[in-house]
Amino acid sequence: MLDANRDLARRIEQAECALLADAADATAQSRPDHAPWTRELGGGLAVFSGGASPLDKVAGLGFGELPSDTDLASVESRFSTAGVPVRIEASTLASPELFELLAKRGYRLLEFEHVLGFDLGSDPADSPPAAGIAVRDVTARPGRVWLDTIVDGFMNPDGVGVASADAFARAELEQVLDDMTSSARFTRYAAFVEQDAPAGAASMRVDGDIAQLSGAATVPAHRRRGVQRALLDHRLQIARRQNCQLAVVTTSPGSQSQRNLQRRGFALLYARAVLTSSS
Repeated sequence: MLDANRDLARRIEQAECALLADAADATAQSRPDHAPWTRELGGGLAVFSGGASPLDKVAGLGFGELPSDTDLASVESRFSTAGVPVRIEASTLASPELFELLAKRGYRLLEFEHVLGFDLGSDPADSPPAAGIAVRDVTARPGRVWLDTIVDGFMNPDGVGVASADAFARAELEQVLDDMTSSARFTRYAAFVEQDAPAGAASMRVDGDIAQLSGAATVPAHRRRGVQRALLDHRLQIARRQNCQLAVVTTSPGSQSQRNLQRRGFALLYARAVLTSSS
């Protein structure tokens, strides 16, 4: 059984920061005109990928020395210049002093997200493949199928649980997902049913012994048929073969995705408080 503690949360948050840094590098390659940047901040990372992007955020704070007011003001100024409010995603296992500091600077709570984990050593047997669902690695040749499938799923949430406050245009979401999953250590997967009809898509990034399961979505027409389970089981099998010890995933609180993951054996490790500097 996983022990939800600060050391584990620190490792997961460091992997999240590395993911964001890789994604910013990929954006710099594909869209240099957006002038993306990263900056270390209080043991975490501030990332700007060009504006109107879910990757524009600060992550990983609260597990080391707190950022100074001067450093925070500098990051806030850079986001403000770009016309983007600062978004800080802070683990509830971070130092309480971090939240006191942010409250004094006028940050307000926007929403929460849940971080779930799965001990890959606790489930050594590979699950049998779901009947009628084929999951394939499409990293080398993702084409439009992977991108269209995952964006269709994201643009049509299941309506279960707490709705996210985020809303992004389809074109921006497509570009962000394409940039992020083309970066280092990412693998893309697609699920097919009924003579190769695309039904779902997902991705995974391996950071040391942590498998970050990200970007899973099912198109509305194929929901409640086991597509998410098939994508999940396939990635867990691959992660185990790559000697990962822990699989982690982020969900909206109470969502169908969270329910599915907990039924599969994932445990809620902690929440992230999403705070914003906007008025």
